[in-house]
Amino acid sequence: MENLIEYKRFTDIETVAEITEILDKNKIPYEVIDKSRGFTLVATDMNPYDQQIILKIKKTDFNRVEKLFDSIAKKEAINSDEDHYLYTFSDKDIIDVIANQDEWTRLEVNIAQKIAKQRRLDISFDTLKRAKKQENTQPKNKVTYDKIAGWYLSIALFSIGDSLFSIFNVNFHLPGLTIINFFIAIFDKVFGRRIILDLATSLIFSSFFILFWYFSKRKIRLIYIVGFIFYLFDSLLSFSTRNWLIIGFHLFVLFLLTAGLSKKNVA
Repeated sequence: MENLIEYKRFTDIETVAEITEILDKNKIPYEVIDKSRGFTLVATDMNPYDQQIILKIKKTDFNRVEKLFDSIAKKEAINSDEDHYLYTFSDKDIIDVIANQDEWTRLEVNIAQKIAKQRRLDISFDTLKRAKKQENTQPKNKVTYDKIAGWYLSIALFSIGDSLFSIFNVNFHLPGLTIINFFIAIFDKVFGRRIILDLATSLIFSSFFILFWYFSKRKIRLIYIVGFIFYLFDSLLSFSTRNWLIIGFHLFVLFLLTAGLSKKNVA
């Protein structure tokens, strides 16, 4: 049997699941290797969510798979409506998507091409070459949504951990969400100490930040901004704790999150 070799790498298992479902339907053999084990709470240059899941197929199936996904992407692009977030992009951003296709999915590229045609944009070779050159000449230290969005996940995990320490009377604190402790204090005063209620409160608020992380790393800026506003409010609330470690952590993370508010600072 022909050996399977690396076809592509992915950042999330959901995307891989969608692709393997198509491969199964077309009876194309494959292998998925998930190298993502655990996670890093601090966003660094070595992003723990980047390129960790490897999809392998036969070398002789490469062209067939490429044509298959191109065909599917084109059909989905044709059937897409103007509710798709790419329709909010400026003309320059649409050209950037087409010029830098490696950073986008096939569907996104095809929708961008559809939008360019509707807007009658100039997507000639020279125009795309200039857009590609501008992307390549950007500062190397430019951060990505994946890296910044990782802080939303870190906030959620810190919050869950801090709540568990508090619920089980462990004398150790993590810089989680202040609003969780605020509501837990209210519920404990009204209903008495109920571990299930305290844990549910922590999980509900933490789940918001897991969603902020999930959608922000997919470059949905509106969700990112909502998460930023939420954490800004929590940072203001943290001053009521008079704990300068917690306050300092909030301000530090808030400072890092501001980079994601501007497209100029984020790839």
